[in-house]
Amino acid sequence: MKITPILMVGGKGTRLWPLSREKYPKQFLSFGENLSMFQKTILRLKSLDFEEPLIICNQDHRLIVAEQLKQIGYSNVNILLESSGRGTAPAIALAAFYLFQKDKSSALFILPADHIIEDVASFCLKTKEAETYIQQDKLVTFGIIPNRAETGYGYIRYGDTYLGNGHIVKSFVEKPDSKTALEYLNSGNYLWNSGIFAFKANVYLKELKKYRLDIYQSSEKAFKSFYQDLNVIKVNDEYFDLCPEESIDYAVMEKTDNAIVIPMDVSWSDVGSWSALWDISDKDENGNVRIGDIITIDSHNNYISSDTSLIATIDINDLVIVQTQDAILVSKKDSVQKVKNVVSILKANNKQEYLTHQDEYQPWGKNHSIVRDENYQIKFLTVNSGEVISLQQNKHSSKHWIIVSGVAKIYIDDKEKIITKNQTINIPIDAIYPLENVGKTNLKLIEIRIGNYLEENDVVRSNNEKGKH
Repeated sequence: MKITPILMVGGKGTRLWPLSREKYPKQFLSFGENLSMFQKTILRLKSLDFEEPLIICNQDHRLIVAEQLKQIGYSNVNILLESSGRGTAPAIALAAFYLFQKDKSSALFILPADHIIEDVASFCLKTKEAETYIQQDKLVTFGIIPNRAETGYGYIRYGDTYLGNGHIVKSFVEKPDSKTALEYLNSGNYLWNSGIFAFKANVYLKELKKYRLDIYQSSEKAFKSFYQDLNVIKVNDEYFDLCPEESIDYAVMEKTDNAIVIPMDVSWSDVGSWSALWDISDKDENGNVRIGDIITIDSHNNYISSDTSLIATIDINDLVIVQTQDAILVSKKDSVQKVKNVVSILKANNKQEYLTHQDEYQPWGKNHSIVRDENYQIKFLTVNSGEVISLQQNKHSSKHWIIVSGVAKIYIDDKEKIITKNQTINIPIDAIYPLENVGKTNLKLIEIRIGNYLEENDVVRSNNEKGKH
């Protein structure tokens, strides 16, 4: 039996704003360390004798996933793209269909990419225990042994022991209020729902078909016309977008009578808020978490992070202060759940700070937005060696590029030009152009865009010979 880890890389980037954004959710954050949570999750799997992982992510996150995989030496991992977030039940169905058509006995080990697990050795031992139950066609989930009355997690109520350390699942329950959470803790019959699962592909599909035929059929239609380009797997977007949105908990796990839960005590956290991050982070002698250039005087039990400038605090306690290049959050530590409300306001007012950082990954490299006003925008672009900004046309804005370093080849209306350091090129409205980095180092340039309409859909693109855009 081959077991393939399935990493669920999703999220809206709301709970840890302003560090997380819709196009850069929390699993890609490193919080002052060398590796992101996504990268740590990938590397954690090396201790298990499983197949190479399969990543499931949204189209918006593909480039970040590929870049972070490359940074840790995983350039050829398969990535299954979702056109839209439909919940874990349809996403896992796609993975199950994909693995089943390759090997009828395939099994899946489902885990979120944004959790922290400190005790990796215990995690690996518990994961190996699941194999016995998988062989018996059980749907396995992993429950975290609670150490406090937590209201931020869903719970699993378990019953009798089943063959070793597993237990029969009695029910899945929603996030409780404080009183109920304390009752759960004292009863000893409840575990936190970790969102980690393991089962054979055909067993999951059978249960999904039994309990949610609509999700099964939509996912099956979406998968039937799938194609794979190198390590990227694409399904039929039209069918998948019509799939009902549902979690695996609601669609299958709460309904099946075939579920087993394995209790785990592995120093686990889903890092669901700034206060939760403060709980698990290293602190100074005054209980402050300090990331970046931080000075604290008579300040205690704060979470303070800065990507840019110096932050100095005097006589403050129990606050969260997070500064990025384009936003600052200041909140009481016990009020950070309201961060989602800030994101909702930003989104309602069409402010870019909910969506993306100033740095954005592109197929050819990345761009950094320096300033934007009503009629102009200035960016700093980095084009990787050998990469191409594809054939495109701006209908309502002109561009002016200043080369900072490197060598660029550009075609404007079929006329070739080579431009190098300290040279400029003007691209008028309606001009058709691609740009290629023909040097051996990264090409760096300043882009000044001027016009009465600066939204992304002003740019009309077509794929070039390398398929970059």
